[in-house]
Amino acid sequence: MELAKSDWPEARETVLAADPDSAARMVERLAADCDQPEQVAGLLAALPGTPEWAHVRAACYGRLAQSWLDDGLENATKQCSDHLDDKAFRTGGLPLILQSMTADRALAWLDQLNLPADEIAGLASPLVSSWIENDISAASAWVAQRPGSPAYQNAAALIVSSVGMSDPEGASAWLAVIEDQDVRSMLAKTLGDP
Repeated sequence: MELAKSDWPEARETVLAADPDSAARMVERLAADCDQPEQVAGLLAALPGTPEWAHVRAACYGRLAQSWLDDGLENATKQCSDHLDDKAFRTGGLPLILQSMTADRALAWLDQLNLPADEIAGLASPLVSSWIENDISAASAWVAQRPGSPAYQNAAALIVSSVGMSDPEGASAWLAVIEDQDVRSMLAKTLGDP
């Protein structure tokens, strides 16, 4: 569906006047059917930033990111820079784009983004987890090279959990670098250490 420029203010007002769930369905339809994703992104950015609207915006950014990916990964990564300041995009759209890359490429790109440390750690965890399942040696080498990175502690914990039974010595070495005492204690218990 192609909306004329003159239709967008009316669509915007209709969406903003609706309750969050109805608005989500409207914006989702617009994002799915519209061949003008920039206008949908503008509409999403105009939605209220209140907690009850956060899930609406995040879900719709996920659909918008998928439309960018449909035009290629390079297009999607270029589009990201215009939306990184919006937490809803970082929650709903960015993970989808990262998951469409190989883990090493996604993690390298994530390292370049200027995001809060806790968000980087949260975005990196599923990537590292997937990489550990597919190539633990490469994932471990990547993690070992980034001791100061936001993802390091979470990644070390994932490695301990993954190799715990098959490589207790390796798991113990990774366990020693985990700074959070509660996390270290919990993992030690799963390894059978007191």
